[in-house]
Amino acid sequence: MNRRKKTVIVLGVFMLICTISYYALLPFDYKVRFKTQNAPWLVYHLIEINHVDTQISNYEENYLSFSSRPKKEGVGYRYNWRLIKESNNITRVEVNALFTVNRFLEKTALLFGKSNKVKSIIEELNSFKVELTKTFNDYQWEQPILDKLPAQTCLCTSISSRIEDKANEMNKTISLLSNYLPKGKKSPPRLYINQLDLINQTISFDFCFPIETDMVIDIKESGIFITLKPEIRGEAITFYGNYSQSHRGWYSYMANHIGNKSPKLPFVEVFYDSPFGGIEQAKWKSKAYFSENKRN
Repeated sequence: MNRRKKTVIVLGVFMLICTISYYALLPFDYKVRFKTQNAPWLVYHLIEINHVDTQISNYEENYLSFSSRPKKEGVGYRYNWRLIKESNNITRVEVNALFTVNRFLEKTALLFGKSNKVKSIIEELNSFKVELTKTFNDYQWEQPILDKLPAQTCLCTSISSRIEDKANEMNKTISLLSNYLPKGKKSPPRLYINQLDLINQTISFDFCFPIETDMVIDIKESGIFITLKPEIRGEAITFYGNYSQSHRGWYSYMANHIGNKSPKLPFVEVFYDSPFGGIEQAKWKSKAYFSENKRN
């Protein structure tokens, strides 16, 4: 066999290996990397709201991986996400896109720069990056400080909901609770978070108003109760922005101070401003109190 034939054979084998690797062995069809100042669980939160079939494959300190599919019908691809916490307020995002329809044809079109699905993927992820930037700039939170919230007698009702719906659920019941309070006796309301499911993005909490210990209230509606809530001693963070998004501050605290894990339950959030106070949203203040034993 002459040298020319050997060269052709070697090139042929090399091309065959490359073709097999491209079409069958690569763990992705298109890959995107970027960085964001948002916490890993907040990135997951926003994707879980806007995508379907979201499935977590692994989460541990400073790392989170999951898959998802855009809600739009017939997109023909899904995503595998890897979120790596690199430093304070920096999360590295790696997105592997996988074609689920006409994969061979799409990968062939991609070789020639003519894949419409890749164009959709690029547009979608660029829009998401813009949303993440806006998300970070619209809300502010301070560094945690040592603080405590004293034990308190409260008038409460228990609520379970999606995390993003907590404010709507509060709005549905705030009048019911506040109607029991004498004029001028309404202190800032608070949430005692008793359950936080990060994977399914659900929450259970007691929505409460502090009351005086000797206050006598004739409760007429079911589901409303008076209870003594325990002291919460540890760290506190102050959040500024629409209170419907105050969980963004929780996620930042988790990422930067307790290894991306759920905080010890219960933790408490006190709301000092409301839509009726004449203060612009960006300045609405709430404060979350976390126990000394920080993690569950």
